[in-house]
Parts: sequence; structure tokens; C-alpha cells
Amino acid sequence: MNRRSMDIVRELLGVGDDATFAILAERFDVLERTIRNDIASINSFLEGSGLGLINYGPGGSIVLPDDFVELRDRLPEGDSLRIGSRATSGGCLRVCSSQTLRVTSPSPRWRAAWARAA
Repeated sequence: MNRRSMDIVRELLGVGDDATFAILAERFDVLERTIRNDIASINSFLEGSGLGLINYGPGGSIVLPDDFVELRDRLPEGDSLRIGSRATSGGCLRVCSSQTLRVTSPSPRWRAAWARAA
């Protein structure tokens, strides 16, 4: 989850089921579609954590699962929890979770892209 997604979770923990896509979009100065994408990212995190998923209600409302409050204890205090990869000049730095880093050799595909760019 990126910082905005984590901020959305914190916002939802504060307001509960009173939130709508329109309210969150205005609060974070983004499109409602962006909020829907962020909710999809949050749902991926929830699913991986064994928690219920956020659902969409009528009129753009957001329906939180009963166990959503458990997220309060699972969120890191820092700016973000990133899961993904970042290419570096000497290899690939893969961030698997907030506590695990894996450095691997660049893939042949990445090497070819790097050679074209150089």
C-alpha cells in the first residue's frame, strides 16, 4: 500500500461507514476512480491479512468489514508499506514486505532494456 492508501485506511478508521468515494476523493484531492483503485489495493492487503474486504454500497458509499478496526494495529507508523520492485544499476532490489529485502541479479529482459537506454 502506498502512503495515500494508508491515509485512506486511517481516514476510514476514523469515520467508519460514513465515508463515500466522493468525500474521500475531495479529501485527498484525487478522482473517485483513484479512490476506487486505492480501495482495490487496500482490499489486496486485507485479503492477504485474512481480514474482510471493503465493499461498495449504494450512492458511492463504502461498507467496511466488521474486522476492519483490526487494521489499526497492523499499520506501520512510517509513511508507507511498499510491496514491489525497484531496478538499480547493479541488480534488482525487491521489497517483499516492510521487513524483508531481497537483492537479485537483473533479469535478461531488464538487462536488454538497460542496454537500449545506455
